[in-house]
Amino acid sequence: MTKKFAIFPVIFGTLLFLFTGKVLAKDYSIPSATITVQINKDGSANVTEERRYSFDGSFSWADEWIPLDSHQIKDVSVRGATSFTATEESGKVYIKWYYQAYSEDKTFTVSYKITDAVTNHKDISEFYWKLIGDEWTKGVGSVNVKVILPYDAPDDQIWAFGHGPLNGRINIVSNNSVYFNATNLPSETFFEVRVLFPTNASFINAEKGSGTLASILEEEKSFGEKTKRTSMVFTIGILVVLGFFLFRTIVWVVRFYKFGSFTEAESQSIRPKKTKNGCIDYLLSALNFMFFIVISDLLKRRCNLE
Repeated sequence: MTKKFAIFPVIFGTLLFLFTGKVLAKDYSIPSATITVQINKDGSANVTEERRYSFDGSFSWADEWIPLDSHQIKDVSVRGATSFTATEESGKVYIKWYYQAYSEDKTFTVSYKITDAVTNHKDISEFYWKLIGDEWTKGVGSVNVKVILPYDAPDDQIWAFGHGPLNGRINIVSNNSVYFNATNLPSETFFEVRVLFPTNASFINAEKGSGTLASILEEEKSFGEKTKRTSMVFTIGILVVLGFFLFRTIVWVVRFYKFGSFTEAESQSIRPKKTKNGCIDYLLSALNFMFFIVISDLLKRRCNLE
């Protein structure tokens, strides 16, 4: 085996270690989170959050931060745990629960009541809540949310918006129910819902707001335009990277068929090098070089077969 090909398993092993971490370390994932919000006639809301965990190894506790955003919650409970604690600090409620799990799946149900969930604006009522905060250190495979209104509302007087993930979907399924869902929610990414509906005199616990339907819709329009710009920039970035590798592949293939092999100078020019930008540049350079080696090997094998 030449030095050129001997370096391939070293690079591959290094990349595998960087992206997967220690193979034998324990870990867990959250395949799904199902959340139901029942808005009550007095302006409060009951939130039920069902989290499914998949454990690999031994675990004994989990936690969650609930951002209050000037609201108040009470009646916190956790089903599926042996015990739990709930404390308020710095405008958030911190919940920690205890259990015993070893390489198995477990489901925990966190419930609480928002005493002042509804905000009565000048001409519209609003439920605006961050159901998943950006403190979750693990991503979620799928998030499914159902918001149930206390009264039926006319079809043209319900508005719903979601913030956070770019792949989120919204469906107003009836005169009193709105569904939100997203897949592969990254860690430290919030999931926020906003539902507008007609004001009712029974919302005695509602907060008083100063907005209007028109101002809220205009605000959501600006949010949507910002999301589109972010998505476009991300897509362009992906296309640029793919285009770069495609261009390099075409250049290598043309050179190989034209000259029969790569010169040592060409090989040296794309070997991994440390730069002032540090590890990221070195990693990209290593990927580029590894890609070069694979293409070279495939072309040589093809020529030998022919």
